[in-house]
Amino acid sequence: SWRSSHTTSAMHCKIDGCGSDVSHDTKYCKKYKICSTCFKRDVLMYKHEAMRFCQQCSMLHPIGDFDGVKRSCRAKLKSHAERIRLNYKSVAKR
Repeated sequence: SWRSSHTTSAMHCKIDGCGSDVSHDTKYCKKYKICSTCFKRDVLMYKHEAMRFCQQCSMLHPIGDFDGVKRSCRAKLKSHAERIRLNYKSVAKR
């Protein structure tokens, strides 16, 4: 394709202090410009702030947005729990 034949430089991990080449990593890593090693870390430094990648939002959030070592931010966990609760209530009424 035009895009793949006209790339001029390798893509690098955007996490502070990493810079690993992600051009040969998975599509997921390329999409977010974060190497597979950094995706698995509990704490990432991005723009001088401690962050973690949320598996639900597919975004970096401050560490304070997570409970313990969970990989989903509190906001997504809360919305998921509410959706489950609403679904349970609608099934129980039948």
